[in-house]
Amino acid sequence: MATYRNGDFEAAVAEWRPLAEQGDANSQEMMGFLYLLGQSVPRGDAIAIQWYQRAAKQGHAGAQNSPGVLFENGRGTLKAYATAAKWYQRAAVQDHAEAKNNLGRSYLDGRGIEQDEKEAFRLFSEAANAGLGLAMINLGRMYE
Repeated sequence: MATYRNGDFEAAVAEWRPLAEQGDANSQEMMGFLYLLGQSVPRGDAIAIQWYQRAAKQGHAGAQNSPGVLFENGRGTLKAYATAAKWYQRAAVQDHAEAKNNLGRSYLDGRGIEQDEKEAFRLFSEAANAGLGLAMINLGRMYE
């Protein structure tokens, strides 16, 4: 991470790729992130999804949330709200605040999952209590 934070993306790729290929979930998630942004690798949402899913299948909560975002927005794939909601659910049960917020939006709008305002409120509340600003905004909108 220090190499990445210093902006040496090529060195980060050189360090993470072998670990990711050996099955390290954290490295797989970061490879997904690098492909998503095109940092020292060709930008590609479809390959980012593949890396994220490899980590997600190992139970990595952050990596479970990420393909949800890509499926919800049709990046690297067709829009698939139900698939997005399933990925969000996997991360939300692990207490991932961003996933709870994303799943809350899915419940609020009835996208890919049956609409349930009470469940949306609960998820926004939990994510807001964890300090996620966007969830605080969504919760405030529900109060409004």
